[in-house]
Amino acid sequence: MISTTIAQSVVFSQKKILSDKILKKIIFILIFFGILPLLSFYLFQIGEIVKENYLIKVYEAETVKNYNKIASLQEGINTVLSLKNAEEKTKELNFVKVSEIKYIPISNDYLAKNSF
Repeated sequence: MISTTIAQSVVFSQKKILSDKILKKIIFILIFFGILPLLSFYLFQIGEIVKENYLIKVYEAETVKNYNKIASLQEGINTVLSLKNAEEKTKELNFVKVSEIKYIPISNDYLAKNSF
């Protein structure tokens, strides 16, 4: 009777050890296949973040370039408009083109002398 009890306890303990090993393997497999999709999703998200940051930098650089173009075009428009305004003012005030330049004669006493 004692030997049967010992034999039964040995068989039971072997089954328990075997079931513990199988249980550990199942848990490991579940953890592995649970972590693998999460890890791949994490890597995918990191790649998307890097891509979006790169695109933001590219678009910021384009925005600055376009802003500089707009500023230079605005300066050009202002220059053209100011010249146009100057032409209109000369026409309004009836200015005449100078054909000949006449200098006012000043005596040498009042002129600054060249010290060179």
